Amino acid sequence: MLVHPTDPYGAGDRTDLLVDEMPAPGDDPHLASSGSVKLVIEVKGSWNVGVPTAQAEQLAGRYLPEAGTDAGIYLVGWYPIELWNTTGDSRKTQARKLR
Repeated sequence: MLVHPTDPYGAGDRTDLLVDEMPAPGDDPHLASSGSVKLVIEVKGSWNVGVPTAQAEQLAGRYLPEAGTDAGIYLVGWYPIELWNTTGDSRKTQARKLR
């Protein structure tokens, strides 16, 4: 698996996780002839304003075609507010509204 870390500059402009699996020796010959199997994973925090639209717009509309696959997972993390130990974090404020 290849993981590209994101920073604020590139966040939202590329796939969060791309799993690119090559067939192993001894696998079904039909799989070997088709090349790798790719899975795109788009990750969002519940506080992200794009949660309602990013599955269609980012994952299906951009990242799946860019990766040349139709397999994807849209993962939304929903974290208990009482476990956040930061203050003044706008994400925590937004998440609190979603309770």
